Amino acid sequence: MPPIDPHYTAPSELLAHQYGNGPKQLNGSPMSVIVSAGPYTVDSDLDYEPLDEFLGLVKEEKPDVLIMVSSEVSCNNSRREKAKSFSSF
Repeated sequence: MPPIDPHYTAPSELLAHQYGNGPKQLNGSPMSVIVSAGPYTVDSDLDYEPLDEFLGLVKEEKPDVLIMVSSEVSCNNSRREKAKSFSSF
């Protein structure tokens, strides 16, 4: 099987994105990235308070990229199996 050609972005295109002042360009500023790993609840409830606090930070910081990984609820959550309905947020 032949190798797949790697994606290539010309240096001039990268520079235009980094230093351009269009709506989706960085205007010379560094790219801001926020990465988080769940679960987004505490082990004793299903209220999603950690997620609410995290989303408040995201709203305040307004990153260029947001990456969220992992489960929303911990498998160790004592209320997970007993829950008949989840709270909406």
